[in-house]
Amino acid sequence: MSRSNVPFGLPFRSSSQDKGKVSFVWAGIDYRWVIVAMALYFALGLNWKVLEHFYSILGGLVDYDLGFAISAPFVLLFGSIILFTPFSFKYLLKPFFALLLITGALSNYAMVKYGIVFDRSMIENIVETNTTEAFSYLNMQSILWFVLSGLVPVVILILMPIRYPATIVRGVVQRVAMMLIPFVLLGGLAGLYFKDYASVGRNNKVLGKEVSPVNYVTGAIQYTKRRYISSSMAFRTVGDDAHQVVKVANGKPTLMFLVIGETARAQSVQANGYGRPTSEFTGKIPGVLAFQNVRSCGTATAVSVPCMFSTMGHDSYDGDVARHSESLMDVLAKAGVSVLWKENDEGCKRVCDRTNHVDINPDDFPDYCANGSCLDEVMLEGLDQEVARLS
Repeated sequence: MSRSNVPFGLPFRSSSQDKGKVSFVWAGIDYRWVIVAMALYFALGLNWKVLEHFYSILGGLVDYDLGFAISAPFVLLFGSIILFTPFSFKYLLKPFFALLLITGALSNYAMVKYGIVFDRSMIENIVETNTTEAFSYLNMQSILWFVLSGLVPVVILILMPIRYPATIVRGVVQRVAMMLIPFVLLGGLAGLYFKDYASVGRNNKVLGKEVSPVNYVTGAIQYTKRRYISSSMAFRTVGDDAHQVVKVANGKPTLMFLVIGETARAQSVQANGYGRPTSEFTGKIPGVLAFQNVRSCGTATAVSVPCMFSTMGHDSYDGDVARHSESLMDVLAKAGVSVLWKENDEGCKRVCDRTNHVDINPDDFPDYCANGSCLDEVMLEGLDQEVARLS
């Protein structure tokens, strides 16, 4: 029996027959079983958090169909088989699945540990995150998670002998059948529970963004398309008629400091009535105002910073428009206001590119900086001289 004729379910082939005895030699695993195994691993392993979220939603409903609840893992399984099959050709299968396993393990840890949803904006934030912040997530738990759920399966996959069809025609026929069967089964589930899935999906849109690897693959494609392919948008100027209504004729000019830090929940701020002392230092300063009607466009720096300096609000924010538009910093400069941006973290995300700005080099301030990260006190170094140079 040749390697190409080994049945779908048998990883062995007969090698010889001597006096009625048959010996078998390991012939590798049929590539279709690899597809099924990978689909099972993603559906039930790397997507267990999605299923947990799905069943928690069902638990909050007054009534639901038991068959609908049971169908969810099968939807993930059949969908994964359809998605993976086109990439199962020889010389492509192992690199493709190895990449999916590595990225899937990382995204699974981030979602389980931090509740991160991998959409386009999160992919953008990951791409623009500096190495210091990235390494801050590196710990023994994350390393073990990655090794056990990502690296070990990759090693097994690489070392595993895999059988492929002997001819191109046979391979195409097999793959069409491999996709057609789960497609028909998905169609059957859709016919039975379409209204249920539509209702849950409509009221819980974030659920679809949690499914791996569709979430981060789609996010990466969208980010690449909007960032590099569809970047022919004309640059938009803002506030060309900006001017100061009242200028100080005599005396010292007004000096204003705007400190941009991490995103925080308004309900957890002491000045907004929160019981715990979350802002003891500023709480001792008389006359401190806490603005109540404030919203961030997102917790990701790559989104929140450009948004707050743009003409757009939370509901209308578009990252492409922001990248191709002037910011508040440009408008202030046009109005004759001297501006200076000092940066000690992840950069200004293009907000200050056309105005006066200083990027603090951690190597220049060893007293305040370590491992590429600086304390906020470093902002005060040389500040008097920098303010004096502002016209």
